[in-house]
Amino acid sequence: VGIGVPGGFNVEGAGVTIDTKYSIVRAPDFASLELPCNGLPEKLQICCDFVIASDSASKMSDIASWTADRKKATKHTSLLQQPREDKVVLGGAKCAYCDLKENLWMNLSDGVIVCSRRNWDGTGGNNHGLEHYQKRKQEGAECPLAVKIGTICPDVEKIDVWSYDEDDLVIDANLEQHLSFFGIDIKHEEKNRKVPR
Repeated sequence: VGIGVPGGFNVEGAGVTIDTKYSIVRAPDFASLELPCNGLPEKLQICCDFVIASDSASKMSDIASWTADRKKATKHTSLLQQPREDKVVLGGAKCAYCDLKENLWMNLSDGVIVCSRRNWDGTGGNNHGLEHYQKRKQEGAECPLAVKIGTICPDVEKIDVWSYDEDDLVIDANLEQHLSFFGIDIKHEEKNRKVPR
């Protein structure tokens, strides 16, 4: 049953509240531990966070169908990319301007990892991607494209690229080359992090 979709169960005005709870369940005795839970080993916590943040296959398919039709080719295919002193590491990344570890984008010109725009309802990031673009533009550097870290995968068509200059999702014909400049090989990445624009 679809919830809140045409032909599905309508939650508006129905007095329905959706609560989502997560637990770790141990087999074979099915002992469970509700999350969040203080004191979990760090690696187990990272695994839990990863699973919770992942979209289901059907949701990812829906998202892809909503955005695929509207993407256009960017005018910024020849980026001036600036070498970095440090290596870009996507796993465990956080925004260069705050402590957010989700909703992250990497600028394709300088490799700086930033959080997303703040949504109208206050969710999302802290606008650091947009602010970084504006700051660099004032300094005379063009940094118009950013890639959504959680969408980087072997299928280039599924990778989200935002053009600040064009204010839209775009297709970067040289995306694989732009990512490889920072040591990112899309053949070894998986689309797996829930990171709204």
